[in-house]
Amino acid sequence: MRRKRNYWWLVGALLLPILMIGCQEEAPEGVVSSEQLLAAAAEVGSVTAEGQIVPIRHLQLSFEVGGEVVELLVEEGDVVAVGTPLIRLKDTDVALQVAQAAAGVALAEANLEAATATLEAAAAQVAQAESGVTVARAQLALVQAEPREEESLVAEGNVTAAEAGVLQALAGQQVVNEISTAQVTGAQAQVAAAQQEVKVLQDQYDELLRLEILGTPEEQARLALAAAKARLTAAEAALAEARRGATAGQRQSASAGIRLAEAQQTVAEANLALLLADPRREQVVVYEAGVSQAEAALAQAQVGVLQAETGVSQAEAALVQAETGLATAEAALAKLTLVAPFEGTVAALPVEIGAVVLPGTPILTLADFRQWQVETVDLTELDVVDLAVGDTVDISFDAIDDELTAVISAIGTVPQLVRGDVTYVVTLDLPADLDLPLRWGMTVFVARDA
Repeated sequence: MRRKRNYWWLVGALLLPILMIGCQEEAPEGVVSSEQLLAAAAEVGSVTAEGQIVPIRHLQLSFEVGGEVVELLVEEGDVVAVGTPLIRLKDTDVALQVAQAAAGVALAEANLEAATATLEAAAAQVAQAESGVTVARAQLALVQAEPREEESLVAEGNVTAAEAGVLQALAGQQVVNEISTAQVTGAQAQVAAAQQEVKVLQDQYDELLRLEILGTPEEQARLALAAAKARLTAAEAALAEARRGATAGQRQSASAGIRLAEAQQTVAEANLALLLADPRREQVVVYEAGVSQAEAALAQAQVGVLQAETGVSQAEAALVQAETGLATAEAALAKLTLVAPFEGTVAALPVEIGAVVLPGTPILTLADFRQWQVETVDLTELDVVDLAVGDTVDISFDAIDDELTAVISAIGTVPQLVRGDVTYVVTLDLPADLDLPLRWGMTVFVARDA
């Protein structure tokens, strides 16, 4: 504090005559009295401190995770925007996890599509069964009533409806085949991911052998490669299973639907024949059986809808889980790239390619040099009580013959111990349009009259 030394010199000059005259009650002429000393000290009671120039914003950046530096995307002195990639760590394993998670999402989406198609087919079967119950009950009512000429028209309509049911059942069988195609697509994605994993691990293992790195690294790489090949074999088996088409249960269900529709068509045609022959008592028995059969078909179709809804719920849950896994893997991959949190200049970059960094270790300093501030380094508790945010102070520089006025923008609340004194950091804002050769760390002298 250059200016504080000047003030102490003044106080010392004032004290010297008093020390020379000892404890005299009255000072002789020409000698400063204690009352005069106190008055002089009050006049020189201005606040003074030293500080240093700092950018308006600066930060030491570090990675959340550790790893090997494989790419430096900037150099010291580069000006970067918010979000600009700065440094990348090795990401081979994490990138592989992202690829596997993406394949899992593709498979889950395919399974959800297949489950949705199954639910739609089940809902169509319920609608068809409800229509069958309505028709069967109407037919029974007609048979039980007095014969009318319109009965033949109704019976013919039933035959037409039954024929449409057969066509709908055939369409349901086609849906089953489409489901198989979706499963093949998902299984192919799994195989591709497994092949990529085997390739990456095989390359790593071959590199170890080429470099003659044996022992534990070679054994671990060999075991990882064997596990990846096993997963590839499983994925290829799943693909082969998917290519064999729909499962036996799915095919049996579709075939059963066709047989049921054909049976309903046979019943409708028989009913029409009976109506034309007018065997009244036989018709009642037949239509009653038709109602029972239609109601049983409806109950079965409703059970199918419940099962299909359960399948959709499970497929949706699996998709959410797969998407969560992908988001987690992508977040882990993003942590391997250090990006700029604000617009600024790369002030320091003390790291090289190939270095292994630890989590939380500062490896790059980013600063915003568009405006400067001053931070005091020795403002004591005796002086800080006389300051407030918004006050103006005079500042001068050790390296530049200029004096400026600055505004206090912040006063520290946490004390620091400097050479035995309790001090507080006070931040001053300099004018934004300064045209001075300022540098980070330059010494500044701060003064404010009492």
